[in-house]
Amino acid sequence: MDIKLNDDGTIELGNFSALQSFKIACHLEKEGLAHYERAMETAEKDEVKELMALLKDEEAIHLAFFEGRIEALDEEDGFEGDDIATIVSSQLFDKALPSDPLLHGMAMEERSIEFYNALMKNTTDEEGKAALKQIIKEEVIHLQRLKVFI
Repeated sequence: MDIKLNDDGTIELGNFSALQSFKIACHLEKEGLAHYERAMETAEKDEVKELMALLKDEEAIHLAFFEGRIEALDEEDGFEGDDIATIVSSQLFDKALPSDPLLHGMAMEERSIEFYNALMKNTTDEEGKAALKQIIKEEVIHLQRLKVFI
């Protein structure tokens, strides 16, 4: 497993199994789901609450996709549970995120897009690539929707 965060913010992945990659993706989606849930509860404007609810629901769909991919693989990676996601998160994603819920959401979407792009480059399965392309499109839309309120 090789992970490199380049100076320009791009992520390079190497020697990751599909299972490890999907576990990391699940971790990202769970974080997004939890963030949008909290932001939905604390948002003052109704339109922001509605956006947070929509984004939360879409993150749940993404999470279900990655969990399904993990189940379909039916293999082990030598890591217990989400250990691989914790390791990668500590190396790549545990940078300070803005406290503002909208900016925080934008930062999370940006890192997810970057990770999924790197993951797609290392995916040979055409069905997996197509699904990742769709998820990336949706994450870009999430980012655009958040920017409207900034």
